Amino acid sequence: MKISLITATIDPDTVLRATLESVERQTHPDVEHLVIDGFEGSRDPDIFSDFPKARFIRSGRNGVYAALNEGTSAATGDVIGLIHGNDRLAHPGVLAHVADAFSGDQRPDFIYGDLIYFNPRTGKRGPVYSSENFRPEHLKSLVTPPHPTLYMSRDTARRVGNYSSDYKISGDLDMWLRMFSLPEVRWLYLPEIMVEMSTGGISQQLINILWHANIEKLRIMKANGIDGSVFTLLKKYVHALRRYI
Repeated sequence: MKISLITATIDPDTVLRATLESVERQTHPDVEHLVIDGFEGSRDPDIFSDFPKARFIRSGRNGVYAALNEGTSAATGDVIGLIHGNDRLAHPGVLAHVADAFSGDQRPDFIYGDLIYFNPRTGKRGPVYSSENFRPEHLKSLVTPPHPTLYMSRDTARRVGNYSSDYKISGDLDMWLRMFSLPEVRWLYLPEIMVEMSTGGISQQLINILWHANIEKLRIMKANGIDGSVFTLLKKYVHALRRYI
């Protein structure tokens, strides 16, 4: 089973290397790593030779979701996942476990798991973003599994279509809603920490959380037929606090 991983990045070499190294360490034998590269500076030539699984695709700075769509179009794997720049796969067996999940008796259309946050400056890890208690009905309260743990079959990627270019920050919420709405869709929770996610991404900047991201979420709810309001947004944050307290 071939797995395609997509990284949308504008990070410099020093930041990107940790992501590339975590993919190279994977024990699963058939992996392609598509790096959709919007970095405006020049790359160290060694970065291309140091990571044979990686294929760099130069791209404009059109946003993370446009880059993920570009990567999906270029992917040749049976399963498609993502690993954001400055994030890391949590251990060398992550992709082997993903392949086992898709090859098992349940034959899921997509899977998801858990992640742990880490601070790249201090090295401090935690808390864990767990999907153990997630249920599809939680989507109405805007609670989703962690997006960086999502892997889907090639057929599912075709059925659900591209990430919407209408959103800059919360397009993953729209994707989750559309995926769980697919007819006769099958999903599977993988009970392990799959990703170490760097704090400080675009969706974690305070101004975006408090304003821009929430405006997008209200638009996404309306587009997906969910009766949304500021009270729904408040419920999401209460749910998040309960997860960590």
